[in-house]
Amino acid sequence: MLRFFHPIYPKIYIQILADEFHADTTQDKSIQDFVNQLFTEIDNWQNPNLTLTAQTSGSTGVPKKIDLSRERIIQSIDRTASYLELENGNSALIVLPIEYISGKMMLYRALHLNLEIYAVPPTTKTLQINKTIDFVALSPLQAENNVENLHLFNKIIIGGGKISQSLEQKIHTSIDKKSKTKIWETFGMTETVSHFALREVYPISKPYFECLSGFHISLNAENCMRVHDNQNQEIYDTHDIIIIHSPTQFQFFGRKDFIINSGGVKINPEIIEKEIDDFMEIESYIIGIPDEVLGEKLVAVVESKNKKNLETSLAELTFTKKYFKPKQIFEVEYFPRKKNGKIDRLELKKIILLPLSN
Repeated sequence: MLRFFHPIYPKIYIQILADEFHADTTQDKSIQDFVNQLFTEIDNWQNPNLTLTAQTSGSTGVPKKIDLSRERIIQSIDRTASYLELENGNSALIVLPIEYISGKMMLYRALHLNLEIYAVPPTTKTLQINKTIDFVALSPLQAENNVENLHLFNKIIIGGGKISQSLEQKIHTSIDKKSKTKIWETFGMTETVSHFALREVYPISKPYFECLSGFHISLNAENCMRVHDNQNQEIYDTHDIIIIHSPTQFQFFGRKDFIINSGGVKINPEIIEKEIDDFMEIESYIIGIPDEVLGEKLVAVVESKNKKNLETSLAELTFTKKYFKPKQIFEVEYFPRKKNGKIDRLELKKIILLPLSN
């Protein structure tokens, strides 16, 4: 383990867990570049007028750049700390890319809450760690590749994409019931400065998300989720389809803008994907492609290595609605993903439609 002290703020230091690198790791350029990135963000955090410019994802409308003030960032940190009961002196591991808001927020949380900071250069590979750490944020892919290590963390938040049913099952089978580990799935948007709600995944697997302090939800005129930030008197209308359990609890069922209109029936592809995921441990996505009779027909897309397994499973699976069954299966070598690891549905649809239009 390597310890790097900040040149201006000597009380702030980063501990790099770098067992997977060669012996002379102090000379490893990738590590030094990573430390420099962290130190730059630490410098930014010392600025009382810090403003973070971030790109919205489109949850509340057309994607755009917005400015997030230091005050709003601290509000988000304090809300998360209160919900997760993070304490001064706890340890935190940073393994998300520091150039994105998810990585920046983990560092800012550690600095604001005076947490002991550990870090590894961002990776989706298995983490080489051998100590218990209090708090970490992971992407679903990082969690998938580290199910055997999850017991080493006391509190884990997983975000940047949906936790699949198969990953959730792996989490429950891989962690000893005596472990102190607690895991939550995050739900949020750029406008709320990271997540505003969490769903407990382990040790109890809950079906609903619960809002952090100061937030509540309702339905807007289009029956999609409306998020109320009471502390800042802000309201955000989204395209998210939900069922409300209480003003602060909801189940998420997908985005309205992913809806497929097939034969006059509006179908949410994410519901079908969940039914397939519940039946088998294969990542697949449902899209609509042009059809002369139906307008759009449902097709499943899977990576080439899993096509035969998907064909077998779809033949055996009984969907909750007959029209949920895909009419065709397409394969791609790899799913296109955004920089944050989420599936790029628009790009996936382009890949499938391009050969069909020739």
